[in-house]
Amino acid sequence: MTRRDFIQTAAAAAIRSSPQARLLVPVHRIMDARAQCSPEQLRYFWAGIWPEAVRDFGRGGIQLQTSDGPGEVRRSPGDRPIFIGLRRGVVNLVLTDHLPLYWDNDRALAGVTALYNGYPICLIALRYAHGNQIPFLSVNTCVHELLHALLQDIFVS
Repeated sequence: MTRRDFIQTAAAAAIRSSPQARLLVPVHRIMDARAQCSPEQLRYFWAGIWPEAVRDFGRGGIQLQTSDGPGEVRRSPGDRPIFIGLRRGVVNLVLTDHLPLYWDNDRALAGVTALYNGYPICLIALRYAHGNQIPFLSVNTCVHELLHALLQDIFVS
């Protein structure tokens, strides 16, 4: 599906007012078991950032079908990430405290979307994640990364 096809499909779904017109996107959420997030970071994400992302996609006619599962981000000797708990056929949203240096390049990024061994992954660093700040410029971290996956604008090394 091209970006143009996706946007046309989402626009058509938003125009229709019936619940059947929604575009369903399966998202599998994984909380990194090794993440060292503070209770404030977790509370901010689950009470602010995630509901805002679901609301923003809902306004556009896109419904996120979420499932949750265990998993973790392990580090190899070369600092390449090793993901445990990913699922095929869904967008894997992995929540951790910081991005692996292998992908971050010491830039303190809030998120990155990549294709890892055939799995689409949106990796969110809760330490730097934020909600909508400046319209069209600094948007919700989850919305930003999920749009990368949905529009097939994925980092492939």
